[in-house]
Amino acid sequence: MFIFKNKKDNKLYYIETFFSRKNFLHLTGLKYTKGAKAFFSKCLNKTISKNDIVIKSKIYTKSKLKVLENAMAINKVSGRIGEFNNNGKNLKIDTVIGTTNYCIGFSKEEKSGRKMEYYYPKSLLKADVKDYTKRDNRIIATLTKEKEHKIYSNITFLSKNINFSEILKFPNIINKIEYEELKKKYTN
Repeated sequence: MFIFKNKKDNKLYYIETFFSRKNFLHLTGLKYTKGAKAFFSKCLNKTISKNDIVIKSKIYTKSKLKVLENAMAINKVSGRIGEFNNNGKNLKIDTVIGTTNYCIGFSKEEKSGRKMEYYYPKSLLKADVKDYTKRDNRIIATLTKEKEHKIYSNITFLSKNINFSEILKFPNIINKIEYEELKKKYTN
């Protein structure tokens, strides 16, 4: 969950994202002959074979791979978020999250047109998030949870100048977090 302060009305909003094994391959700019889930597992186990990898475009893939490691830590760094400004051909995304060095485009809609419950990563760009958003907003907190859990119990990023008690004032966020546990950890 990325919580951000909207520049326009100064209110807090959030989006919920979901990263699955099948999304990782697409973010690399590579093709893998044995499928996206197998690619993820082989990468984790460090058993991937060069013979099974196809480079889509040398320049395209190289730029993605330069920022991939940092992008995978997106939940731990201060960043920006905003609505996609349609800057980029063939990008079918709704929201962009990132920094001045990289950004990840997210969508709630699958290729089939089916709407998903969470935003999922669809594209990784070596670019400033401001170049792909209508108006970028500052992310003030990032919370995580395991897939099978309904509520968020871990804060992986909290902006230095934000008091967690500010976040607790918003009922739409309180209902999605382990309220008492996080309140004890992050408020005085």
